[in-house]
Amino acid sequence: MKHILPLSFLCLLTLGCSQNEDNIPEGIPNNEIHYISTDGEIVFPSNMNFGTGVSPIDNVYENNKGIITFDKDVTTIGDRAFEECKNLSEIILPNSITEIRQSAFSLSGLTSITIPKNVTRIDEFAFYCTELTSFYGKYASNDHRCLIVNGTLCAYARKGLTEYDIPEGVKEIGASAFYSCALTQITLPESVEKIGETAFYASPYLTSITLPKNIRSIDRLAFGNCRSIEAIYCKAVFPPTLGSGSFYGLSYSTTITYVPRESVDAYKAASGWETHNIVGYDF
Repeated sequence: MKHILPLSFLCLLTLGCSQNEDNIPEGIPNNEIHYISTDGEIVFPSNMNFGTGVSPIDNVYENNKGIITFDKDVTTIGDRAFEECKNLSEIILPNSITEIRQSAFSLSGLTSITIPKNVTRIDEFAFYCTELTSFYGKYASNDHRCLIVNGTLCAYARKGLTEYDIPEGVKEIGASAFYSCALTQITLPESVEKIGETAFYASPYLTSITLPKNIRSIDRLAFGNCRSIEAIYCKAVFPPTLGSGSFYGLSYSTTITYVPRESVDAYKAASGWETHNIVGYDF
């Protein structure tokens, strides 16, 4: 049995082989977090923010699973709580959790997670994990590849995919949802009205993007530094509002922006679009 008290909590960065997720129990007490590590060792949280007045009192790893015990019910997975915990493979959170804060699991080794039923808030970069393959539970899409909160796609399980069709009904691509992704092709449904800031920032393999007819706004740096984009197809008759640097880093001498033929003049006169190489197109 591996056993440690919270005064010694430090984040381990050791890589190893994944354990079987069947070792994680179906339900757990509200003052516990259960997990599986890649190396059979204790996972040490990076930041001890688990709710107001909530403190860890024990962390033990035995029988191929770990248990972090707290003095009160856990309500929050705080900012950077498990950031860069590379040996974290699987985790089960109690139903007392209501918030998963910014970068909570960012750059960890997490491969899959079930979102508890009482979660109402998921922040930017909460699941920016290169090994993540699936979401389950509340907000999980039918294909288990993303989390959709009130119409906003806020997280994406990126491991192993080079092409992805965003589910129908999504209205907004949340901030940094596909940040620095490895996709070569992304399909946006016609329901998308907004693309949040840095949503696809620094995605190096995208060569074209088709913006649906209902798109209304593209926020700051949404496609910034996506330097391989050679063609933008924007179906919207009225030019979407652009945030600062929405397409920063693109070469407008080589990138062509295709818009409805009847809207060419409107795009050429619209703020932010006037620098694009605008060409009329029959959609």
